[in-house]
Amino acid sequence: MCFKSKALLFLASASTLFLANPALAQNCDPLQVYANLDIITNEDTGDFAFPVLVNDTTKYFMAGTTYTFSSINESVVEELGITTTATSATMAVSTGNVFVPSLARPEQFRIGNLQADHIPLQVSLGTGPDGVIGANILREYDVEVDFVNRKFLFVSQNHCSAYLPHWGDVPVGAVAMDVTRVQGTSTIRVTANGVNLDADISFASGNTVMNQTIARRRLDIDLDGEGVEEVGEIAGGGRRGTMYLTSIDTLEIGPFTLTDVEMSLMPDLLSMSRNVAPSPNSLINTNRDVVEGLQDIVLGMSVLRNFRVFMSYSENRLYLTPARAAAAPDTVSTQ
Repeated sequence: MCFKSKALLFLASASTLFLANPALAQNCDPLQVYANLDIITNEDTGDFAFPVLVNDTTKYFMAGTTYTFSSINESVVEELGITTTATSATMAVSTGNVFVPSLARPEQFRIGNLQADHIPLQVSLGTGPDGVIGANILREYDVEVDFVNRKFLFVSQNHCSAYLPHWGDVPVGAVAMDVTRVQGTSTIRVTANGVNLDADISFASGNTVMNQTIARRRLDIDLDGEGVEEVGEIAGGGRRGTMYLTSIDTLEIGPFTLTDVEMSLMPDLLSMSRNVAPSPNSLINTNRDVVEGLQDIVLGMSVLRNFRVFMSYSENRLYLTPARAAAAPDTVSTQ
């Protein structure tokens, strides 16, 4: 049975998991879970991956919410003898991976009960997990990450609004989420030290990153001041820049407040190379197609792992609840 034609994925079997609480499901169908995957965490970087079956071989892919397309590492392509075709695309850099101008088309590609034959994947020279499930697949479903139970779920978008019966009686925050039409990047509004900013959600990033220009202009962070540490250099767009590390007092996401949040301060090299001035206004709900340059904040695993996360692409909503049962309802510490 064909399921999501845009993502070229089909239901591989009828053994779909249904999640429901009879007391809450009076007017709603059960949630249909097409993939219920165990995640493994990289203890060094903080990011995670889940199993994907490629040509009958288990490989581990990241959830690339900041990646436009799904990709597979060149080493896996060579190991499994996967057929590739050249494309006219030029090399590009995204979250540390370099993509080459070719597409791989594995004979079999399966994520839980979702399967595709000969699905096109960008070939990557990345050194991380075996590949990335990008926004071109992710946004065809709703997805959940449960860091306590180490689970990643692909869920049918055919469900009631704000319907999370399997979470039980827990505090839930709902935040508007904007998804760019072309890139597929998911962005929410957060408040850092009392300043409203836009933040991209990135499961593929271990650290949480703040645009240096935003840090200086909006939060008055002195890169040479106390509590700011120089940690290295970064290159991109034909330019080089210095990376810094600091902590901000508070980061508010919906009804939840995180305290003493570590931030990597990154120069916006792409905007610098294009002479693109950062916008002082929110990009939320402006029907944007493409975002140029580094977002105000990129929420990485250092922040996201504090929550159980449900990304509802169908509702343009991000649902959150504290990952640790002992956490207070309205405050979560990252320390």
